[in-house]
Amino acid sequence: MRGGFASLSRCLLWSAVAFLALGACGKEQQGTPDWARVVVGDLNESERAQELRASEASAAIQYRMFGIIRMATAAGGAMPDLHCCADASAKALAEISGDKELAVGRTSYRLRNPKNAPPAWAKTLVDSRTVQDALFRHADGRIAALYPMRMQRSCLSCHGQSKDIPADVRSELAKLYPQDEAVNFTYPGIRGYVWVEVPAEN
Repeated sequence: MRGGFASLSRCLLWSAVAFLALGACGKEQQGTPDWARVVVGDLNESERAQELRASEASAAIQYRMFGIIRMATAAGGAMPDLHCCADASAKALAEISGDKELAVGRTSYRLRNPKNAPPAWAKTLVDSRTVQDALFRHADGRIAALYPMRMQRSCLSCHGQSKDIPADVRSELAKLYPQDEAVNFTYPGIRGYVWVEVPAEN
């Protein structure tokens, strides 16, 4: 009888563990109470149009941002990189969000600027350093997307290994970003993410 009771207890314990694990997975998959993780196959025609807008916005942001950085690097080396990166990304984000009425931003699991913290729906994936695109659907009809932003060689002068970053760059970073954590990235690899929220189609 005692053996049977012990077996039953172990069974109930493992059932509880499995239930909690499934609950945790479901929570990660869901994102937040209002944002549910989806895949392209789950989207209807209108939502596919929203996803396309998100994808195009991310591509445009990264193209403009890295294009400006490459030109600055070619013209003046590492230090122009430091100043133009924030300016280039801010300009690209403002242009895209203004032109397309989108909410857009960039983020990372190691931030240079705390203001670039990920949206709640993206936080779990950013913290886990996902290398895949991700889609979410909001209860109000919005579609959100997270896109990895891959390291470029030009990023290494400001985001590479601390010991390899020039002293003048390290000094300038300390002044501009006292809470800077965005170093010790490697090439190739993921530097961060572009996130986009697209309003529901009318």
